[in-house]
Amino acid sequence: MSSHTDTESDWQVFYVLREASEMTSTDDTRIHDVTTSLRSELAALQYKRDRLLNELQDVRNQLKNREQRVLELQNETDQLKEQSARQNSIITSLRNRVQELEERERTLNNALTRTEMSVETLTRENRYQNEKIKEIELKTNHLDLERSSEEQNKKIVQRNMVDVVKRLAAALGAESFESTSVEVITHKASELIQDVSMLRSKNFTLTDTLSTVEIELRSCRDQLEKVISDRESLKRQTTSYLLELDRLKQEKESLESKNRLLERELSEIKDKLQVVSRGLNNAATNISSQEATIDSLKSDIKQKEDRIQEVQNELTHLLETLAIVTSSPTHFVEPQVITIRERVKEIVHELKEKSVELEDLRAKYTTLSQQSTYDTEIRLQDKGRLKALEEEKSLIESRLHKTESELTSCEINRENLKRDKVIFVTFLDRLSRILNMDEISKEVGIELHTESILLRAEQLAKLESGKTIDKSAVVYQLQKRVRTLREQLQRRDLHLDLLRKKINLQEENSRVRSILEAEKEEANLRAKKLQKQNEKLQQQLTEARSSSRDLRNQLADAEEFKSKAIERGHKIEELQKRLNESETLRIRYLEKLTSLKDQLRITSETCDQDRTMNEHTIKLLKDDLLKTKQSLTECQRSENLLSDLRRSVVSLLGLDSSTPDYEIVSKLSKLINAHREYTLVSRRYDDPVRNTGGLSPRYTTLDHGTTASRHLTFDNTRFYDSILDDVDENLNASYNKRPTRNL
Repeated sequence: MSSHTDTESDWQVFYVLREASEMTSTDDTRIHDVTTSLRSELAALQYKRDRLLNELQDVRNQLKNREQRVLELQNETDQLKEQSARQNSIITSLRNRVQELEERERTLNNALTRTEMSVETLTRENRYQNEKIKEIELKTNHLDLERSSEEQNKKIVQRNMVDVVKRLAAALGAESFESTSVEVITHKASELIQDVSMLRSKNFTLTDTLSTVEIELRSCRDQLEKVISDRESLKRQTTSYLLELDRLKQEKESLESKNRLLERELSEIKDKLQVVSRGLNNAATNISSQEATIDSLKSDIKQKEDRIQEVQNELTHLLETLAIVTSSPTHFVEPQVITIRERVKEIVHELKEKSVELEDLRAKYTTLSQQSTYDTEIRLQDKGRLKALEEEKSLIESRLHKTESELTSCEINRENLKRDKVIFVTFLDRLSRILNMDEISKEVGIELHTESILLRAEQLAKLESGKTIDKSAVVYQLQKRVRTLREQLQRRDLHLDLLRKKINLQEENSRVRSILEAEKEEANLRAKKLQKQNEKLQQQLTEARSSSRDLRNQLADAEEFKSKAIERGHKIEELQKRLNESETLRIRYLEKLTSLKDQLRITSETCDQDRTMNEHTIKLLKDDLLKTKQSLTECQRSENLLSDLRRSVVSLLGLDSSTPDYEIVSKLSKLINAHREYTLVSRRYDDPVRNTGGLSPRYTTLDHGTTASRHLTFDNTRFYDSILDDVDENLNASYNKRPTRNL
């Protein structure tokens, strides 16, 4: 088809050249019209070129300012990222520390319960042992009373024994063993027998008391053995308990320090909960007021979205027409689309990393959509009108200022709202509602909410990339059209060459035609230059808009980082306060532990003192019991001796064992007196001079007061003397012993 069209155009050119000679007059008029039209077009293009150059300068200045601002914002974002990384590390370390403290608190609580149980058991055992000690002390006091009563009885018995011994000595004539009357001996014997009977009765009573005392002593021994075994077990238990107390003291110190820290943290958490509850109440009131505004804004957003879709359709058509008009053989649109794609990918990556809030994006998107709508309306209505474009620019700038003021107000409100976590959740819910992700966000949860939003943004980016692909197809079609236009231009060039030949033939019109051709070429060059400049300016405008969007996004990110840094600084200050409070609690618990240690030491000392006192009292009781046993054995031995003496006396006298003691004593005294009288009489007959001169007054009185029996003719003095000597020795051995007390 293109070759066919070329041949037809060539034939047309040939016919025109052929008819040129015939139509010189008509050509002159046409050339004049063409020159006038070209001059008018040149003037219009020059005006457009000047205007576009001015706009280029303004846009370049704005781009320079924005690049400086972008660099500053990038530096600020880098600093904020570093601060956020540091604060995240600090927060993670503090969270780990809080978890460790909670675990320590649990272990300390368990140890405290164990220590309390052990202390309670120790107190119970101490009470039980104290009660046992009191019972033993009561028993020892009772035994002391019995021992004192027995000692008194013993003293009485000893006195009686001493009296009996004295009487027997007096009755037996222990002072002088010279011859006496039989009546004195019988009187002494009767007195001895009476004393023996009295002693026997007392002996029976003493045996009864001794039997009771022995029973009680056995019971005391058993009790003492039990007490000793209990004391040994108590010693073992006390040693084990002391070791446990030392271990528990150490655990208690650590537990008390941990409890102090935990109590401080609990107090801080309670205060924070109160503050948070107050903030939540205030936030609920603010949220209720803001939800109404949000509903109204949602309705506005829906209307604006509908308008945006219409405007986007119009923009696609406008871009196609502009590409057809502004396309040239030197410049193509494809590399610009690639740059746009790369920028979109970068924006998606930044969205994934930073998790930008969609409310700000919506507001910015509405502002940008308004700008795009205004731009499209201006392009459709006033393509060739410079004044209308300037007015629309002024309107756009005013609206930009308004939107910036609205953005600042929104950022202030956002900073106030970001202090509470609940408002962040509501913010995510709003974003999900705007993106029609309510059900997905409910199923996923709060943790993966941001990731779902980012995936939604990726979907939107993919849709935009698809649109760019469609645009590239349109550009390809436009390039084909440009090629056809180039061919047409080439044909026109051939036509102009033919016209030049015709002008050369015509000498008069040659100069005019050459001038016109030169002017036409210049006009074409200028038109091409202006088209190139227009394309460049449009590219710069698109780049400036994209850079403005990026700058606004970076500003929003920087503000978010600042708010996060402030919040983390507050968190760090709160944690430092908690640490200080925990240190104060640790000091208090250490003081309490020292006081408890002192109390335990005092109680242990008192227990040791009580134990030593009890041991000393037990030793004294043992000594007293040994003394009582010794005294009882001596009493039993003396009683046995007395009973043997009575039996021997009764057997010598030829009496029954049932005869009373006073009869035995009277018979003994009579026998002894008779024996003494007999010895005196025999001595008189043996040595009358010595016996008369050597008589003692005592025995002379006895001779006067008694009548000697003359019936005893046989010599039995030796027999009775030996018996009486044995009796005297036994009596002296048994009754002249003095008890020795072990002090």
